[in-house]
Amino acid sequence: MKLVLKKFAEKRKSNPWIFFKELILPSKKTSGLAELRSETGEFISRGFFNPDSQISYRGFSWDSREQNLFSKEFFLQRLQVAYAKRLSWGFKKTCRLIFSEADLMSGLILDLYFCAEPKDLVVFSLQIQSKTFEVHFQNLHEALLEFAAQFTKAFAIIVHRDGSFRKAEGLRKEEGARILQAPAGVDLSCAKIITSYPNLPEIILQADLLNGQKTGLFLDQSSNLKFIFDWIRQSNQKHFRVLDLCSYVGQWSAFIQSAAQSSGKTAEFVLVDVSEKALAFAKNNLNMADCKTENKNIFRDDLGEKNSFDIVISDPPALLKNPRELPQAKGAYLKLNKKSLALLKPEGILIACSCSRFMEAKSFKQIIQKAVVDSGSDFEIVYEGFQGADHPVPDFFPEAKYLKMIAVQRKLQK
Repeated sequence: MKLVLKKFAEKRKSNPWIFFKELILPSKKTSGLAELRSETGEFISRGFFNPDSQISYRGFSWDSREQNLFSKEFFLQRLQVAYAKRLSWGFKKTCRLIFSEADLMSGLILDLYFCAEPKDLVVFSLQIQSKTFEVHFQNLHEALLEFAAQFTKAFAIIVHRDGSFRKAEGLRKEEGARILQAPAGVDLSCAKIITSYPNLPEIILQADLLNGQKTGLFLDQSSNLKFIFDWIRQSNQKHFRVLDLCSYVGQWSAFIQSAAQSSGKTAEFVLVDVSEKALAFAKNNLNMADCKTENKNIFRDDLGEKNSFDIVISDPPALLKNPRELPQAKGAYLKLNKKSLALLKPEGILIACSCSRFMEAKSFKQIIQKAVVDSGSDFEIVYEGFQGADHPVPDFFPEAKYLKMIAVQRKLQK
């Protein structure tokens, strides 16, 4: 099928997302392989056309010589290129292997998990967010089987079809994950994952890879975890009291404990999450991190008095899922971070995060700055971070940038 990009949209021709209003369409509109050209007939790219989505065309190749789109060989080559990049960025084991458009696989998320238990198991966990990968799933599956065999004979493949994008693509959502392949007797609902982020020690985290959030773990904070890890090790302080809000399975706390323990320090934790199951995993993960503290209890409501924590982690789920909700989301982020700042001791640090794609980094920083002013205390921004390197943001797709982290430290009163 031939599609034509309207002249006013040609500045976006390298973007994998082309919207319905940007296209001149043929009279017969059926989903499938498509070629995108300019109004003057110049080749732009090849990809997948879906008339049921506002993102009507997803680009996959800008090379006119590449003809085998969506074949097993095509998908296998993309997997191999993506993995080579992760290795070059310092990811040796668990990582995001495919980050959708950033890896020229628009509408596919693929996380790679190396397990301590079940021992030596490697798990490939997919999120299918576009029609492309439903139509060509068999070829993708065959490519993944061949790719997985390079690692180990013991591997599992899980497919999630529950992302918010699916409705917009005209696809049905499914609750829970579907196991395509796994060794007999393996329980993926309580796997112990080896995290191996660049320049950080390996930590084992237990998580539910079938019914947990996203694909089981949030893998996008690696560079920000490195910041707090180094901050603790370099601090003159010997003991840290930590509040981990929206903790999920306690990844932030586990790395904080590791940093404290490796530098001869101690820490105690209060973890808060709406999910009792997540909190149970978090408690197990702190135990696995050998958390030698007086307080390892997991609370939901008692956050403590003002000036009672050395570290507050504020890493909520996306509070903004629609641009129309921006004013309400700004108010929610402001309220959350004002309360968080009030809980800090002098020289304490707040790690404030937003994973909302529609919340721009500039706007989020302004919210944090307002929270600081409204607090009436003396704070300074000491670090600004974003998603880890395995969640790349290429120039041709700035929409891939979604995670923001701002570290704010309370100054010592003179």
